[in-house]
Parts: sequence; structure tokens; C-alpha cells
Amino acid sequence: MVISWLTSSIASAVGTPVESVYLMMCLLLSYPIAVIYNQLLVDASRQTKLLYYLISGMTLVLINNGLNIVHSLAVCLQCYATIRWCPIRTALVINVVVPMVYLLYGCHITQIGSIYTIGWTLPQCVLTLRLIAVTFDVYDGQRNAATLKKSDNNHKQENDVILLNLDTAIPTVPTLIEFLSHCYFPYTILVGPLISYNKYMSYIKSQESHISHSYVPALGRLAAGLVYLYVYVIGCVYWPQEYLLTHEFEGSDFMWKITAVAIVCKIGMTKYLASWLISEGSCILSGISWDGKSYYTCANIYVWKFETTPTFDGVIKSFNLSTNSFAAKYLFKRFKFLGNRMASQSLTLIFLAIWHGLSTGYYVTFLMEFLIMKMEMDVLAKVAKKRNKSPKLDSLLNSYFVKMFIWIVFRIYTIYLLGYSFMPFMHLQYPTWYHIYSQVYWYGHVIVGTWIIISAFVV
Repeated sequence: MVISWLTSSIASAVGTPVESVYLMMCLLLSYPIAVIYNQLLVDASRQTKLLYYLISGMTLVLINNGLNIVHSLAVCLQCYATIRWCPIRTALVINVVVPMVYLLYGCHITQIGSIYTIGWTLPQCVLTLRLIAVTFDVYDGQRNAATLKKSDNNHKQENDVILLNLDTAIPTVPTLIEFLSHCYFPYTILVGPLISYNKYMSYIKSQESHISHSYVPALGRLAAGLVYLYVYVIGCVYWPQEYLLTHEFEGSDFMWKITAVAIVCKIGMTKYLASWLISEGSCILSGISWDGKSYYTCANIYVWKFETTPTFDGVIKSFNLSTNSFAAKYLFKRFKFLGNRMASQSLTLIFLAIWHGLSTGYYVTFLMEFLIMKMEMDVLAKVAKKRNKSPKLDSLLNSYFVKMFIWIVFRIYTIYLLGYSFMPFMHLQYPTWYHIYSQVYWYGHVIVGTWIIISAFVV
């Protein structure tokens, strides 16, 4: 086939797996899908729009994954049947467990070796969170309906009734075509972002064409994504992640080793930024990201903040925003009944680690994220306490040159520790990441461990 020959040629030319080329090709194909919708279908019937997006999305998955589309379709139909015919609390448990188990089994049989390979489990990751979110939204809708009914029976005023998640709660179970069309929405099915069912249906009902206003910000995001893609391709020529396993790396001095880890992981992260920015551009072009004020509501990365933040907290709050939002709304806040913020945060991170797969590298990365965030919070709290007690110290830290010096120091700290903690995410298997950590003497763990020991004595 022409497509197969073309993708193979591109993959050989740039030295990247053919699966990556298929993914980028499908992300780019979502742009003409957005143009066709805005130019020809924006005034069409609701059913026509739903079918257009369902067929378009399934086509992209078919191009990207071939007959493995059966996996996503099977889980979608299972979740819909559960929502439709099971009690909603039962459906909630089933639709959290079954898609997660299916995904983990898929990762187990497809991920061979230490380095992640793109396959049908990539869109399945996004789909799993979407199915869980929709089930929670239906649960919220039915819970709100029951609350309103109970308040009517008790003759309570409307202001006294507490309804939760009104922006995403789904009052009635969707039809099958609505459900599948949302699941296979072509701009988000492959790499995200996650868009709520209510937002999607509001977009479908709208007859406003956005193309005349959205194409400029969309092309801006596309251009930024292509720049990051170029950086990744060129960077991998000189700094592939396999470099950390070479004799050259092992024979280097300590400072070069920790710098190399930071560089290699920084380059490795650019592929995520590239795919998210390209995907966001198609969302902008389609108009679904428009909220009446901005076209950037579907952002999955805050580029400027990510590239300039001097703290690990800033990295977390600017990276993978869609997953972070899901984790906050559907996990962290729902663990509130535990009455312990640390327990809620820990369980949320454990879920996200499991969602990524069973490889030990994921768990090491999320554990390091948790420990570094804890260390940062402790340090900043102690510094804030000192500043409140000492006006001179506060004035000194507010001076321009001191602030610039602190920013430079902490920016370097962020780059190095981000690379250190992200490395197991790239080298997933225990023997590999353990070997690399041993080469750099586990310096990140030493820093965090030292702080844990001395923090109690730092007033």
C-alpha cells in the first residue's frame, strides 16, 4: 500500500519507529477533519455530526492500529452496556476495574523490553480514562437527580440543595451513537486531551463555524508541536535514550553523567509535548476548545511555564494537564472521605502509575515525584516562616539580583531532578533503570533522603 510505503520511507529517513510515523500522520489528518466539519457539516443534523466524528475517529484508530481497533470497541461496548443496564454504583466499580485490567493486560502482552513501544495500548490509555470519567459523570447526574427529588419531598429551598459537578454531570444515559462518538472523537482519541461528554454534546449542538477565527491559534500550536518534533528527531540522533546504557556513558565522570541523564530525558519528553501541541491545534481548529473567551481550554501543556518554572511543582502543574485534571476531579477529590490529604495524594499517584502499566519504572518515577514534591513543600514552608519572622531576609530575597540568582539555581535543580526522576519512565525495566541510577550514585534519592532526615531539625 502507498501509505505503508510512505510511512516506512519516512521512518527509515529519520531513524524512528514506523509506529511513531503512523501516530503523527493520524494527528495531522485530524486537521482536514476539522476543516471539513466547519466548512460543510456545522449546520448538519445532530445525528449526522455524531456519525461523522464516530467514523472519522474510528478511521484514525484503524489507520494507526489496524484491526487492533477491536480492543477499544470491545471496551466501549462493555462500558456502555454496564452504564445502560446495571445499577450505577455497580457500573462505576465495573467500569473502573474492567478497562484498567484490559489495558494492563494489553501492556503486558505488547510491551517487550525496557523501552516503551507505541501500539494499540496508547489510545487505549486515553480511552480508559474517558470511560471512567463518563461513568462517574453519569453517577453524578443520577446522584444529583436523587438529591433534587429528596429535597422536593422535604420541601427544601433550591439554595439549600448541594449538587456536585454540575458542569460534567450527565443527567440522562447517552444513546449508543452519542457515547461512541464521544469516545472516538478524532481530535482526542489518540493522545488526548480528555474532553467531557457535556462539552462534546454542547459543541455538537452548536452551529457556529470557528474556522475563520481558530486557524491562527491552531497553526500556532501546530508550529510549536512541529518544532518540538524536530528537536526530538534531531536530539535522538545525538542523544538517544540508549546512550545511558553505553560504555561511553559509564566511563564518564559524575557531573557529565548526571548532565547526560538530564539532557537525554529532556529530549525524550519533547515527543509528548509535540503530540499534545499538535492534538491541541486540531481541537482549536475544530472549535471545541472555544469557551466564549479563549481557544486554549484544551491545552495539555503550558509551554512557557514548563520551560521556565524553577520548581517541580511548576512542572507538574504545566505538564499533562488533562490527566492532572482527571486525577484531581475523579480521584483526589473523591478520596476526601479518607480525611487525609497525603493519603488522597498517594492513592491518586498509585492509580496513575498502575494506569501507565505494570513496569517498575512507572512506580519509581511517581514515587520520586511524590518525594520531591513533599521536599519542596517542606522547604518552601520553612522559608516562608523565616521570611515572616525576618523583614531583612524578606527584603533580601525580594531584591532583583537575588531573585534572579535563586531562579537560575532552582531552574538547574528542576532540570536535573526532573531528568533523574523521569529516567525510569523511559527505561522501564528494573535491571535497566537500576543500572543507570547506580551509575549516578542514586544522587536524587540521596538528596531527598537527606532532607527527610534533617528536616525535623531545620526550624
